[in-house]
Amino acid sequence: MQKQQLAMAEIPVQEMGELYEPGQALAAGTAFPDLNLPFFAVPEKMMENPPSAESYQGKTETQQKKLKKLTEISFVVDDLNLYLCTHPEDEKAFEIFQEYAKQRKQLLAEMSEEHFPLCGEAAEELADRKKEPCPWKGADGYVVL
Repeated sequence: MQKQQLAMAEIPVQEMGELYEPGQALAAGTAFPDLNLPFFAVPEKMMENPPSAESYQGKTETQQKKLKKLTEISFVVDDLNLYLCTHPEDEKAFEIFQEYAKQRKQLLAEMSEEHFPLCGEAAEELADRKKEPCPWKGADGYVVL
């Protein structure tokens, strides 16, 4: 049997464009609107109804809102980090990444100070882990974000 070349694909390089706001990014599954392409298995209405603060299991409304915002910001930080892995020279993307990373760090610090460290590196002392009950129901550990 002859060895044949079956296919060759050419994929354009992603360019930095506009970004979704963090809540939209989490609902869409990408921070980049250019990558938000229709998919037959995902309803288009997902972005119209992103998760509400009430869906986060904080014990107070303030905790729910902070957990929601932290989740959204963390998603954008992770998505931009992936982009920067393939575009390390993109200064604009790095500046945006740094701003969101700063917001994430601030939210983690607030949650650690007010309630409980949400990730291991936020606990400066062992006693920090026992400061107050976790902001979510029934948990007795920390979450790695």
